[in-house]
This record gives sequence, structure tokens and C-alpha cells, in this order.
Amino acid sequence: MRRALAGALLGSVLGLAACPEDPSTPAPEWTQAENASELESPPSPWAEPWRPALVACAPCHERVFLEWSESAHAHAWTDRNARQSSREFTRVECRSCHAPQAVLATGLDVIAVEREAQREDGVHCLSCHGLPSGEAGVAGLRDLPTAPCRPRRVEALATNALCFPCHEPRQGTLAEFARSSAAARDERCATCHFPALEGRPGRSHGDWGGANERFVRTGLRFACRVEGEALVVELENRTPHRFPAESRTRSLVVRVEHESGAVEHRSFRRPNEGESSPDERLEPEERRELRFALPGAEAPRRVELLFKTFPLQPDAAAFVLGRWP
Repeated sequence: MRRALAGALLGSVLGLAACPEDPSTPAPEWTQAENASELESPPSPWAEPWRPALVACAPCHERVFLEWSESAHAHAWTDRNARQSSREFTRVECRSCHAPQAVLATGLDVIAVEREAQREDGVHCLSCHGLPSGEAGVAGLRDLPTAPCRPRRVEALATNALCFPCHEPRQGTLAEFARSSAAARDERCATCHFPALEGRPGRSHGDWGGANERFVRTGLRFACRVEGEALVVELENRTPHRFPAESRTRSLVVRVEHESGAVEHRSFRRPNEGESSPDERLEPEERRELRFALPGAEAPRRVELLFKTFPLQPDAAAFVLGRWP
């Protein structure tokens, strides 16, 4: 539904520009130097991060816009869970990462700076690709001086440093990643969260995060066995950061239903601020065994591995990452 709406809105503005995503296609005539004054007055929409992404970037980058519109980045400000946990963003410390200014402009070694306008776009295209005020063009992985938005290669765009302003100071995710074998292999956040997909240029900007059930399922291995009067549940974190990652609203739950009808839960989540309970989430690439007593040595009726995306979510509404038997 969201994708259809984004597509309909995009169709209404495609006439604003005609820049192809394929750089081998000649740039439109109006991008040539003799028309430079037309590009600079009024300011180009891609140089104004308060413009909606639909206007600033979508006319030329239809595929990427539609992917982004389904992502957690696009919904960082409007997501129900984000609004509830931030108390409708009255917790002002949450705002800067849910509607950030261009991090290349505000610094890659400090927390992001809140954007005062167009917050509904969440992590806007220009939050990552925008350049400091006064610098022409946008940040890219290559130089394309004839394209309307004049992308230029910015090395930081291809590093984990770009993620630091929102994912490290309050979340600690980059420090977790640094302890992983993925870091030793010189991989980066984008390897999984902005993957290169067969049949398309560049990297996907879609929903490769904690709200995507199929993607989350790839991050954990789950197996069970019975040893005498105990159920042994094996968990293996296949991600290069803790699992569940970052958000205090997410939890991993092992649900055991015994033959008697009794149900046991064991939950793993990041503790809330002020909580005295330890952080028992799985470490990067950790393997862990959990043991549950089996009354009468009877095998359990069912074991489920659940992933909950917001507090107090009913078991029936959670992602099911695995079942046994």
C-alpha cells in the first residue's frame, strides 16, 4: 500500500526532471553549462534538504526513491513505535537521529544534528548525500559532473563513518561491529543493510533492517534438542553486532509450550535507561545454549523463537524466526 502510494505520488512529479539513473545516457540539454543560471536560481531542489525527497530526488532516482520509501529510514519520524517510545518526540534527544541534517556537513565524529523542517521524511536522502552549505552537488561514489545534481565522489560515503552520527553515540553499534569477523574482513554496514543486488546498478536502499521479517530471520540460527530431562535451545547470532540490535523496543523471545500447557518465556533485549537488569542480548557472532527443565522428561509441545518489534507486542503478532519440532 505504501509503495503504491509512493509510486502514484512519484508519477505526479516525474515531469519536474528527466535525469536517467544510467550515467551512460546523455544528460538532458537543460543541464548544460549555458543553462547554469537556470540551475542556480532558484536553488536546485537537491541542494535544499528541507524539500521533500519526492521533489528533491525522486524525479531522477525513481527506483531508489521507491526502495527508500519502504525503509525504516523513510519512516524514522512517522513510525508508530518510534513515536510511542519517544513520547511523540517530546524526548528531544531522539529527534536528531530520526530527522537528521546532512551528517557530512555536521560531522561524522559527533551525534547528528536535528533538522528543523521536513521531518516527516525521516532520514532524508540528503541526510546521507547532502554536502556542507556552499558546496556544489551531492555526495556520491563517483564523479558525474554532467548530471543535474552533479554527484561527486566522497570517500566517507563508502565507510562506516557515515553511520556513526546516528548509530554509535547512543547505540554503540559500530563498536560492536568492530569486534566482529566482518570487520576483520573489511566489510561494512552497507554490505548487509544496503546490499548490491543482481540485475540493478548501485546498492539497494530498501528495508534491510529490523522491520523486515525475512531479513531478520537471516541473522539468527536456531536449533533444539532434548537431553534427559532438559530442553536445550541453541542460538547463534550471525550478525556482526548484538542481536537484537540497537533499539530498546525490540526483543528476542524463546517461547516453550510444555505438554502440560504451561508456557515459559525467556526474553533478550536492550535494557531501558535506568533499568538495573543486565544486557543479555547475543554478542556479535555469539553461540549460546539455553536450558529448560522438562517436567517428567516429556518433550515440549512446541518451541518458538519470536522477534518482537515493539514493547508488549502479543506473541501472535511477533515475527516467527523458528519453530521446533
